[in-house]
Amino acid sequence: MISIWTFLLTLVIFLVSVAVIVYGFRDGNRIAIVLSLDAGIISALGLVLNATTLGELQATDLLVFCALPLVFALAAAAICRFYRPADTLGAI
Repeated sequence: MISIWTFLLTLVIFLVSVAVIVYGFRDGNRIAIVLSLDAGIISALGLVLNATTLGELQATDLLVFCALPLVFALAAAAICRFYRPADTLGAI
């Protein structure tokens, strides 16, 4: 039987990653897009690993497949929200 708590945790992190992917593509920042796609891929792998091992994820698995994508997703969202490139040519 799949451990429901780790499955729900990985599912929520995957859905957050997908939301940040959409937000990154709408903003158009390339760094945010790459970070959000990395978060989405890593969290999807964690979701598949959790389903195939019947929820037997260890602490290092949770760290790699839950914490790392969450950090990437938060960083991408922060870049989209707060980073605005300086206008190098001035107002034309």
